[in-house]
Order: sequence, then structure tokens, then C-alpha cells
Amino acid sequence: AGTGAFMAQHTGNSWQALADGALVTFDSDSADDCFDDDSCYDASTSIYTAPGTGVYLFWYAIFTANTDADNEFGFKVNDSSGTHEIQGASAATNKLTYASESGVYIQNGTQVVKLSVTDTLWIASRATSDFNEGESCWGGCRIS
Repeated sequence: AGTGAFMAQHTGNSWQALADGALVTFDSDSADDCFDDDSCYDASTSIYTAPGTGVYLFWYAIFTANTDADNEFGFKVNDSSGTHEIQGASAATNKLTYASESGVYIQNGTQVVKLSVTDTLWIASRATSDFNEGESCWGGCRIS
């Protein structure tokens, strides 16, 4: 299996409101700096499928408004034990202030996780949240 390296973003550029647990969509793995080296990311579903058993590193940067203090996002994985959350970013603790504009933040999340071949991983809202799809991206790769 290859590294499964990818980076995805959204081709739209509007604010999206998400219900708790909703999938965060990123519909492009080929525009701008985006890529999908081993065809592991499905831009039509926004879900990554592990190409082999190993240790993976994933990250996201989600542009979100500070007017909604409950914005939270996290990684979800579906493995042999079922779908479960492995990491999340709290609006209060895991953000960077976007310097050029007041009132907005970039929430960042990074996770190292063991996956088995064909396990899937995606980003989901952990609360009722909003984000700007055109200013957000995520990616990852197998590291061992």
C-alpha cells in the first residue's frame, strides 16, 4: 500500500450550517494545491479510506465564526468496532485567530491514529456549527 497522502478542500465559498454529527464536506482533491496520491480520498463522499494497515497522521483547518461559541469539529473513524470519534477541537481551546479579520477563527485538529486496511475516516461537526467551506481544508497520510 502507498502512503495514501491527500489534501482536500471545497470548491464552494459560502458559509454552511451543520447539525451536530454532520459530515463536513470537502469536494475537491485536485483543485489548487489539493492532491490524492493513491486515490484514497473520495471527493464525492468526503471520506478517506486507508490503503493499508498502519499509523496515519491527519489534520484539518476549518474557518469558523466566533459568534457561535459552540463550533466544534472532530475526526470520526469507522473500524471493526463501529463508528467512533477519535479527536475533536473545542471552540474554546483549539483555534487560531485569523489575523486579517476580527470575529473569525481557524480551528485546527491533528491526530495520529492506527487504521486497518479499508477503515474509513472523515471530519464531522461535534455540535451545531458553522464554517466557511471555501476557506477550509484537510489532509493526511500514512506514516508507518
